[in-house]
Amino acid sequence: MYKKLLILIIIGIFAGGLLFFTGCKKKEVPPAEEKKPAPVTEVQAPPKNPCEYAMNVASTTANIVKGLYDKLKTVQLTDDFQKDEMRDGEMWLSKADDIFEKTKSAYEQKGCDKQIETDFNQAWQWYIKAGTNFVTLDMMIKKAVTVKE
Repeated sequence: MYKKLLILIIIGIFAGGLLFFTGCKKKEVPPAEEKKPAPVTEVQAPPKNPCEYAMNVASTTANIVKGLYDKLKTVQLTDDFQKDEMRDGEMWLSKADDIFEKTKSAYEQKGCDKQIETDFNQAWQWYIKAGTNFVTLDMMIKKAVTVKE
């Protein structure tokens, strides 16, 4: 029995050595094709100045927030917490609209300066605050979350 085992070990060592020294041919895989992104068909020009950029960002954010607000106006609010979220959002939206309109008219009259850029950024932040209230309210309505006193 030991003879058979010894013969198998020797054959294994011999076969392993043979494979090691002659090398195992590895299946060659062709390199992956490099996909290039689709060419851009419409190139947008960069904003003329920082005020225009800030105005565009605030305006785009306002459109998104007002779309959610229009959707939420049609919903029946069930508890005081939901009503408070709606009132807070409306307050921030009103403040943002006021400063945005005043700043936009000032920008059209006298051009860009640091204060106008700051005011557009302030309007943007208030649109974000309003949006946060409206998203919270929307999640509460979808989950039927109510606050018990």
